[in-house]
Amino acid sequence: MSNYLYINNEQIDLDSEIPMPISFSVGDFKNPENRKRSVSKTITVPGTQNNKRIFSNAYELSLTNELGNLGFNFNTNAKVGARYLRNGVPIFIGLVRLLNVKISGGVYSFEIVLFSDVVNMIKEMNDINVSELDWSKYNHTLNVANVSNSWDTSVMVNGTATSNYTAGKPDGFGYWYPIIDFAYNNISNTTINIENLVPYLYVKETFEKCFENIGYTLDSDFLNEDMIKALTWGFGGGEKEMITAPDVADRQVKYNFDANIVTQFNPIGSLSSYSSIIQKTYPLVNFTPTSVADSYLQFNIGTGEITCMRTGRYNLNLDFDTLVSYNITSGTASGFSQVRTVIKKNGRQVGIASSFYSLSNTPTTYSLNADTILDLNAGDIVSVEYLVSNNFSSSAYFTYETTIDLNNAFTLDMTSIQGSYKFGSFFGVNRFIPKMKCGEFVKGIINMFNLYVSEPDEDGVVKIEPLSQFYQGEENWTELLDYSRDINIEPSVNKSAKSFNFKFAKDEDVFNKDYFDTFGVNYGDYKYTSDNEYNTKEITFQLPFAQSVPNEITSGYVIPNITQVDNGTPKPYKGKARIFFNNGLKAMGGWSINTGTNVSPILTSYSSYPQAHHSYGNITNPTFDLNFSKPEEVLYNYTNYSNNNLFNKYQRINILEQTSIDGKVLKAYFNLESENIMDFRKLVNINGVLYRKNLIDNFDANGNETTKV
Repeated sequence: MSNYLYINNEQIDLDSEIPMPISFSVGDFKNPENRKRSVSKTITVPGTQNNKRIFSNAYELSLTNELGNLGFNFNTNAKVGARYLRNGVPIFIGLVRLLNVKISGGVYSFEIVLFSDVVNMIKEMNDINVSELDWSKYNHTLNVANVSNSWDTSVMVNGTATSNYTAGKPDGFGYWYPIIDFAYNNISNTTINIENLVPYLYVKETFEKCFENIGYTLDSDFLNEDMIKALTWGFGGGEKEMITAPDVADRQVKYNFDANIVTQFNPIGSLSSYSSIIQKTYPLVNFTPTSVADSYLQFNIGTGEITCMRTGRYNLNLDFDTLVSYNITSGTASGFSQVRTVIKKNGRQVGIASSFYSLSNTPTTYSLNADTILDLNAGDIVSVEYLVSNNFSSSAYFTYETTIDLNNAFTLDMTSIQGSYKFGSFFGVNRFIPKMKCGEFVKGIINMFNLYVSEPDEDGVVKIEPLSQFYQGEENWTELLDYSRDINIEPSVNKSAKSFNFKFAKDEDVFNKDYFDTFGVNYGDYKYTSDNEYNTKEITFQLPFAQSVPNEITSGYVIPNITQVDNGTPKPYKGKARIFFNNGLKAMGGWSINTGTNVSPILTSYSSYPQAHHSYGNITNPTFDLNFSKPEEVLYNYTNYSNNNLFNKYQRINILEQTSIDGKVLKAYFNLESENIMDFRKLVNINGVLYRKNLIDNFDANGNETTKV
């Protein structure tokens, strides 16, 4: 038989007579909530001894889960990977779900469904804020060297200055301190107090980290373009959040814990094969707490959880030296115990420490001193637990035990970090990251640049490119077209809309408000209206970032302004997240950073400044503009404003294909082979006309029928 199905890298026995129809869909993330995932119909696999072993925990009623572990071969509560191949060619790579176990006349069968994980990616990303990702390696001291190095040289990575520029261009990671007018108490617009500078992050690294957090890596030429690696985002302005010193003290939750927990385990198996592949969690309720600080009584001894009483940003520090070991108590076996520390917010994992392996019965020390930043609302629940994964096997029956000894050296310390910072302060860059879900950020960048997303391959690699780069090459399907079945050709405009709105998030800082009041549209937005007289539908692509209006302070000194005016006086304005290009250092004599006070300044002067702008490169004659349209007015001098913008470069072709009188949607049946299925990136040539694949409906590698596309 040439068909092979692997579940969790174990081969499943298949019945060659059973159909396995699978539908495939292109990875369009712009509206993931409406997108159809790649999915199979229900597939029935036979109850062979091999399949019964793999699905044993789903039907063996005598097997229990009383230890709270995953001690069976198939975990119905977790994501399980699947690969389906025909003649060595991958037909499907994704996940599998067990739907039902049937026992008829003593004969077993298992009903499963295969499905892709692309639709769920954005949903999973929305379980965590961008600020809650691990940015701790960029913690640094606020001083002149670290600020100025970020402009063209290096950033601090785990306490070491690390180059993040190549040939003067950003490499797309780390942090960057631009000059932005927030209406803080500086000496002047050209003499800025160092504590009023705010670090921004790079879009490339943030985008990649959002995918990495849910287990995927990216392959993208787009993300490695110089222009994209120079794109930064972050703080939208407003008064710096501060709380009083007594409230900071009252918000602290600090406890010491101690215990020595020994857990017995038994393997499963028979005859000459026994194994124990088990995960078990040990939350703090298993240990003995001693209170050090908890004025608001936020820690619940009965549950081992912290219930936040005051909304704010917190740092959770875990500091411990735990003794970990295992012991084979009867028989012999080989294997290991793996220990990790997991931090959860409202039951969702938001942090995990590196794995520690115990390879012997001699206690070894698992040490950690790590910080996790948490954005908490009153009522949010924070929990910490050890996650122990055991993997042992033997040809004969055996038993074993694991030991976790806190060694009177486990401290949990959760503290508020909303206080102000000054010159010389040590702080984390995520202090200034806007409160935004990872899914919201990723969807915003995808909408901005019209990115297309492939299905993950078997290594969890996702290909992401703009439309023009996503589709590469073509294949001729002219001879595959089944003329004996219905062929439907419909104008693409029937499936599209009358108009398309491309919008930044609306903000009302002084210059954005003035622009809207003058021109009736928001700075950077664009509305495309087709000449279709039969369609009234509107589609809006809304970004989570607000656009900023740059203002020329003096000749050549152009900076974004995020302020409001109260009775003629500029005041800080709390806006939405902003996005800028790091345009490098631009000549401008006579500006300074002040590390002293306004009364007794200590100045470091510069002849160039780090420019943040929506135009890339030379803003008087740019190569690209991060607006959807050319503004009606800008507040600086230019010689040639670029029309190479977000709409024209990334959106126009796609919109014209949908609205042009030449655009067509073809539905027909084709005699497809396995090689035609997985790669949605190739254009299809049918009688000299090029099409983009959208949906392949119920392709069955075992069948003889043509497939609807």
